[in-house]
Order: sequence, then structure tokens, then C-alpha cells
Amino acid sequence: DIAGNPIAGAAVRLASSGRFFGGPEAVSNGDGTFSMPGVQDGEYKVSADAEGFASLRDGARVTVAGEPVAGIDVRLDRGATIIGQVVGLDPEQYPKVSVSADGNVLFGGNTSVVDFEGNFRLDNVSPGQVTVLGSVANSGRQARENVTVEAGTVLGVLGPNGAGKT
Repeated sequence: DIAGNPIAGAAVRLASSGRFFGGPEAVSNGDGTFSMPGVQDGEYKVSADAEGFASLRDGARVTVAGEPVAGIDVRLDRGATIIGQVVGLDPEQYPKVSVSADGNVLFGGNTSVVDFEGNFRLDNVSPGQVTVLGSVANSGRQARENVTVEAGTVLGVLGPNGAGKT
């Protein structure tokens, strides 16, 4: 974690330049260590995920050049949760709505579908300034809200009279 305590069961991945998926991956052991044998020479970016922690998407850059690389330190911060409600749409449109943190619907971003009442929940969001984006598929309709989240907290995105902003 961010304090240096080991996280068992974290998924750690390497992605080569220009790729977001499909690279070598491993799961961390109880002491937080991991191993990826057989990685080809090249430049990689480290990413990692673990339940209850914010995803690391733009971690350290690693160069593999003919021999094993040791000492890669991956630190994950406690994730935050954002809850809210989509308003201003007919309920029949809710199945077409997706909500994301930082607009990153692809490549492992924090995304949520909307329930039959328009509610959404985004878990394991990275702490800091976050843009919550709600989109209605195939319509061009979007709404966004900038919020600040702290590690390990739950933030409600609520507007006037308890209505959601996004």
C-alpha cells in the first residue's frame, strides 16, 4: 500500500509502449512480492489493481534488457467510493447510461452502470480531483461534475433537494 505494507493478491501488469493491455501479468504473494518470468526485452509501464485500493494506471517505467529486473516498488493508495444519481432522464434511458471517473470508460477505468432509479456507485477511485462523467449511449448526451475525493472515503455526488448532479 502507500505506506509500504504488503498487499496480497494484487494484480500487477506490464504494458509495452502504446499498449494498455495484453502484456505480462502476475498476482502478488502474501508478502507483496511478485514474479513475471519470461518477459521479453523492452520498455514497459507498470499498472496494478487490488480490491479496496485505487488502481495504478501510470506506474513506473521498467526496462528489461536480457536479465531479470528487481526492486520494482508498486504502491497503491486506498480507493475512494463515489455514489450518486442521474437525473433529468426518462427512466427508460437508464439502461443506456454509463458513469465513469475521469472519463476513462476503456482500459480499466472506474465505470458504473445505472440502476432502475438512476443510482450509480464508483469504487476504488484514485484520490484527488476527479471528473465524474455520465453518458447516454448513442445520443451524444453527457453531464460532468468535478469532485475531490480522499482515500478510504465515500463521497456522495448530490445536488439541490437530494438530486444527483450527474
